[in-house]
Amino acid sequence: MDTSKTNTPDAQAEAQSDCPTSAQVKLSDGMFDRRWQQPTLTLCKHNPHGPLACNCHEEFINKITEVYAVCQRLKSRLDILEACATDGFFCHRKEDAEPEDVNLKCKCGTMSQHCLNYDVWGISVFSCHNETVNIWTHLIGTIKFLYDFVGFLWLDPVPDLSGSSAADAVAVSSYYLSVIACFGLSSLFHIFSDHSLRLHRLTNELDHLGIVVVMWGTGVSGAHFALRCAPTIVRALHFSMLTLTAGCCGVFTLRPRFRQPEFRRERFCIYFSLGLSLYMPLLHGWRYVGALENLDEVAGLWSFLQLTGVNTLGGILYALRVPERWSPGRFDLVGHSHNCMHIMAIGGAIIRLQGLLNAYGRWAVEDVTTLLCRSAM
Repeated sequence: MDTSKTNTPDAQAEAQSDCPTSAQVKLSDGMFDRRWQQPTLTLCKHNPHGPLACNCHEEFINKITEVYAVCQRLKSRLDILEACATDGFFCHRKEDAEPEDVNLKCKCGTMSQHCLNYDVWGISVFSCHNETVNIWTHLIGTIKFLYDFVGFLWLDPVPDLSGSSAADAVAVSSYYLSVIACFGLSSLFHIFSDHSLRLHRLTNELDHLGIVVVMWGTGVSGAHFALRCAPTIVRALHFSMLTLTAGCCGVFTLRPRFRQPEFRRERFCIYFSLGLSLYMPLLHGWRYVGALENLDEVAGLWSFLQLTGVNTLGGILYALRVPERWSPGRFDLVGHSHNCMHIMAIGGAIIRLQGLLNAYGRWAVEDVTTLLCRSAM
């Protein structure tokens, strides 16, 4: 066989013209996450064996590409199944969706074996799916605290408050409003999380900011009553520190990486650290009232401790994915860690509210005010 012709420049140019270019064998990301793209392959740049060998190479690469595509389809499906078994949140991408939509949250319900993308929010609220409990727990909590707040302002649920100052009412109101904001924003996120990628990101940011807001409101209201006997400069210092700490935490929560599912433990640590900082005004207020029993009377210390314990337990369950990690698939719709955290958050908020209202009522009595501030005089 004469190979001289195949080694001539014309033959090599012809062989290269028959070879597939890098654009022809580039793997498409049409159905896959962009992070799984492989480097572009360049074939037959200098093929000394002619077009026949180049065609064999092309056939081989096409087979490899097909196998790779099948593996990626399988991995995509396994990712969805794994997500639904743990969080139940990753959504199957729609035909016309952007590649980033592969990480869009959705709701997996009993009416379908696949994740659904609702275009009407009413269907999302009144259907049975893995977000139903999350939506209704905080939606009911929002309505309850809003109703109680209206009653606090106009119906005067605590008797004999003629001696209470306007600042006390503002402190209690700040707690009411922060809880309403937190639960309301959480409900919006769980309702619209699967509507679109843009709305998902927006409501997710608001959801995490709502957590910071309620922690700030809890700290400010507690600091007001705990430091009521303290000098004005001390009160202003603690209020400024609480606001600065909450602001820094809020800025940190706006980072997209912070809101990814794999960073749930980091989120728990950030919120737990912010929660610990809320105890600084209480510890300082201990000095002015003289005893822990008095601190409980003036600021509701016991309710604050209960709030911390309940929310910490809920956060631990959420961070460790308990109980769904022990029995994957059984708690997809009801009873998973996110449900538990929502219910505990409502319980803790109610406990703390009762402690604040009790402190609000005690400070209304002038004799008690003089007695409790005796060490500061």
